[in-house]
Amino acid sequence: MKLEQFESNNEAEYAAFHEAVRQMEDLGIHHQSCVFKGDSLVVLNQLSGEWPCMEENLNKWLDRIEAKLDKLKIIPVCKPISRKENQEADRLATLALQGKAIFSKIEIAGSKEP
Repeated sequence: MKLEQFESNNEAEYAAFHEAVRQMEDLGIHHQSCVFKGDSLVVLNQLSGEWPCMEENLNKWLDRIEAKLDKLKIIPVCKPISRKENQEADRLATLALQGKAIFSKIEIAGSKEP
């Protein structure tokens, strides 16, 4: 996916969530709750259904994500994290927006959360 095709940061976040769910499907993850963390309260609250999504392009992403979650019987648990906790993701996004190759050596640790 090319970053130029996104109209906003929120759309890029939706695309990232969609890709995460697609990868979960590839890994055979289903019939469980999964924690989704992010620093955009707008996106997290729309994904959790607490806030309405009024923008048509974002609603299309939301519909795709919800359909895939429903198909996989995954119950999303949306958890906000601070921008400070999300510094590596911010660094990688900044590099990508500058058209540079992105690499990260941070390992994602397992979580004991539901």
